[in-house]
Amino acid sequence: MIFLNRVPKPMLSFLCQGLVSGVSFMASLAILHFGKRDDYTAYVLVINAYMLLSSIMNALLLQPLVTLSGKMSASAIRQALIGGSVASLALGVAGAAGLLVYGLGLDAGSRMSLPWLVVAGFFCLLLFRDVQRAGWLLDSDLLNLLKLDGVYFTLALAGLVWAVHIRRLGLDAVLCAIALPALFGLLHRVRCARRDGQAQITSAGKAFRKEIWRCARWALPGVLVTWLFSNGYWFYLDSTQGKLAVATLAATRLAYTPIGLMVQGWSGYFRPVFSRLEHVGAHAEKQAVIRQQNWICMAVVVLYAALLTLLGSLMPRYLPTYIRGGIWLQYIWAWCGYFALQWVRTIRLTSRLANPAGFRVAFNAGVVGCLVFYLLLLLPSLWGKHSPMVCPLFLIVAEMVIFCSLREKAHVLVTQAA
Repeated sequence: MIFLNRVPKPMLSFLCQGLVSGVSFMASLAILHFGKRDDYTAYVLVINAYMLLSSIMNALLLQPLVTLSGKMSASAIRQALIGGSVASLALGVAGAAGLLVYGLGLDAGSRMSLPWLVVAGFFCLLLFRDVQRAGWLLDSDLLNLLKLDGVYFTLALAGLVWAVHIRRLGLDAVLCAIALPALFGLLHRVRCARRDGQAQITSAGKAFRKEIWRCARWALPGVLVTWLFSNGYWFYLDSTQGKLAVATLAATRLAYTPIGLMVQGWSGYFRPVFSRLEHVGAHAEKQAVIRQQNWICMAVVVLYAALLTLLGSLMPRYLPTYIRGGIWLQYIWAWCGYFALQWVRTIRLTSRLANPAGFRVAFNAGVVGCLVFYLLLLLPSLWGKHSPMVCPLFLIVAEMVIFCSLREKAHVLVTQAA
């Protein structure tokens, strides 16, 4: 623990997020290599459905809570987190029901066969884990968060290894291995440390709900649009292009899971940082951080893509047969462009959300980007089936549109908020 106290907090945040996202990454690899292709496709759809539910939870509570945390008392934050834990159960059950309706809407040949009770438990437990992690991040208690995430990672890894060992790596085994370790959070509660200064919000009552809704009314439609833009196309491809298209895109995008978790870890650390800078009016300092992070993050993605290219040429036998050779090379660099732009866009978006007025800006930008993407995606389908490659290419165009739509200055946001 003495050594960890010397580690910079951004690195601890990345490590914590890496442990959590690494579980999903390992599960994806395991079911990709040891499971059936249809199981892998179903897993991709379940994970993307969970991401929608997680986005809704973030919009309705967790993201606005970060924005408001600077003026909340410890007891108010604790009450909000307890309410979020209860809401995670209801949202998880509702998500499983929605996925069931989607499955019933497909034709008999494409219909998913899912263990529905396991899926509902999977959603509930992972949403509960998200609420607990948000509490530790708000407290900036990254050492305890590391403990929580470390135990989760160890238990989930043990479950996956056992499933591979007994040759029972079906969809239900993978979902149980990922979800059940989240129960450890029941023994590891958030403390909500005492906060300095006079709190404007002392309980999670009417005033708090009013402030939450001020943010959530734009955050909720915003994250729905973002999910539709970033994840909804998996369901579109599944229903129009078939399971091979989903598997090809998902398997190549899977290689960028470490970059995705870096983006999440970056955002988890810098959201409170930007919120504090915005609260004290340090706009010049915030802009300096943004410029520095843009260059660092783009360099990381490009170097990672070069590494993937090298690994693909040296060890092609470790890749599924349907993505070897030129297919791997093309998709890796297409996803490189997408993730580089996504990270830069996330930096600008995170800085905007430090002010409540930024939620409206984010929503408008997301709507424009989503419309551009789906218009581009739907046009080729009018002439029959098209290559899955168009997805990352059209996503790059849409990310550029969103980035440009977020270029509102910080002082304008402050004026709007007032």
